[in-house]
Amino acid sequence: MPLKELAASPKWLIGYSDITTLLSMEACAGVMGIHGVMGCNIAKQGNASVQQSCKLLRDLLEGQVPRYELSAHKENILGRATGTLVGGNLATFAPLLCSQVNEIGQSDIILFVEEVEETHHNIDRLFNMLKMSGVLAHCRGIVLGDFTDCTNDVGYESVEAMLREYIVPYHIPLLCGFPAGHEKLNLPLVMGAPVTMDVRADGATLTFDISGKQKTVRTEGLLMPENRPEEDASQFVNITDVVPDAILEIRYFGTYNFVGQRIDGYLQPTALMTKRTADSLKAVSDDVMRMGYRLKIYDAYRPQMAVDHFVRWAADVPDTLMRRYFYPEVDKSRLFELEYIMARSGHTRGSTVDLTLFDMTTEKEVDMGGTFDWFGEESHPDFGGNPETGEFNGNPSPAGRTITEEQFRNRMILRAAMLRHGFKPIDSEWWHFTLRDEPFPETYFEFPVKELR
Repeated sequence: MPLKELAASPKWLIGYSDITTLLSMEACAGVMGIHGVMGCNIAKQGNASVQQSCKLLRDLLEGQVPRYELSAHKENILGRATGTLVGGNLATFAPLLCSQVNEIGQSDIILFVEEVEETHHNIDRLFNMLKMSGVLAHCRGIVLGDFTDCTNDVGYESVEAMLREYIVPYHIPLLCGFPAGHEKLNLPLVMGAPVTMDVRADGATLTFDISGKQKTVRTEGLLMPENRPEEDASQFVNITDVVPDAILEIRYFGTYNFVGQRIDGYLQPTALMTKRTADSLKAVSDDVMRMGYRLKIYDAYRPQMAVDHFVRWAADVPDTLMRRYFYPEVDKSRLFELEYIMARSGHTRGSTVDLTLFDMTTEKEVDMGGTFDWFGEESHPDFGGNPETGEFNGNPSPAGRTITEEQFRNRMILRAAMLRHGFKPIDSEWWHFTLRDEPFPETYFEFPVKELR
């Protein structure tokens, strides 16, 4: 790609990893680029850290220039420096030393370095190449980002400790632990832009000298996944690993649901729940199997991003694509008032399941007299009878709908089996049950729905 053409028609180029080469080309043409999340990350915002990274990228593109504030790091070298921010993935930009896009060979640079799946030995070798070629002598300061899944095969405590030995003789500041690279929290950096780094004993700042409104971003407040219980799926299981007889029909992975599109956070058509809940559900499955039924699951764990999707949909009152199928008698503008849609869901805590029964003889769903996710009184457990006594009364709904005694009895079979094994119902949905002794009653999880390995 001719550098003159890049300079004549500058465009924002955004990405990381192998995109480092293209960012280097832009920098050599005098065009700024952004080291940050890529389109595939934006399309799969299944993680709070990715969402935060995408938000900061959007803010930057809209003219809000970040001024990053970072906590102190034990390998930092104190000092203040100003230069042009260059670099990126070490294994990608180091081979450019002898090319026409050798941005790191320029003078007065602030060098940013990140890496993934390299041994510490290889990182040491590449960094030594920077030293031998004179790149480190041109640096006014160095910023170290993430070193993801890098194997320690040389005995240093960390990559930062190893590289610090290279940098000390140059008497330049070193900023360690900047959250950019191959982790989910990948904050945007304006490459090719003038930047000032100020590394102090109590922390550090990274400030871009470009036009726009300055926005302070405290990276300590952007919690890393390992420090966020909401991101921890270690106590969850694939339901079918514990309940192999269960049938899955994950409505929110498809388009046949009250929204009419796949719901955010459902990356695969599978169902997850906490281990404790799955063990109890296995007991339910064994119970109903003896009666000739299997469990059919519509939904289980639901990430907070999916709940947020529901909230956005409910606020978009004109969007009534699926009204005739799920809420024909309900005014959509009242969904929040009637509590059909809420900002929090028990599903997000990981111990709630939406399900029905499947008849192994007829090979069909058991007729419950109503569909999953129907918004109306017809979905209430007490519609057509008393769920506490099991007595059928056949009373109609305000819309004049009724269910038969057989349909009411079918609902009661499911309800009784769930209650026998530690689940509790709610008053508005015959298909919805939560483990009474749920393990995370106060935690609303955020990781996406996909097969756990």
